Amino acid sequence: ADLSSADANELLATGISLYKRKRWAPAIVVIERALAKDPMVGVQDKAYLYLGLAYREQRQWDRARLALEMFVDRAGVRDVNAYREAERTLQLLGVASVDCESLEPVELYW
Repeated sequence: ADLSSADANELLATGISLYKRKRWAPAIVVIERALAKDPMVGVQDKAYLYLGLAYREQRQWDRARLALEMFVDRAGVRDVNAYREAERTLQLLGVASVDCESLEPVELYW
């Protein structure tokens, strides 16, 4: 599919569909493109959740952790199970609600 003209919500829907078909790498590319096109999909939808889960499947632990923390901290999604899944995955990744010591800003490339 030609995604160059798709809006952020279409891109995100495509990315989630790819994720659900276990096509992790293309899902990451498409979800990142959705976030780059409109960062609000990270706030209003589950973009960071699926991005984090796809990174986990690719064994990119740091990126998975960062995306899932973004989801938990910023998303205004009314889906308790989504938050539970994100928090459970974060615990598996080894951040059992550890307060961050550093106040340095983190560079994000989405």
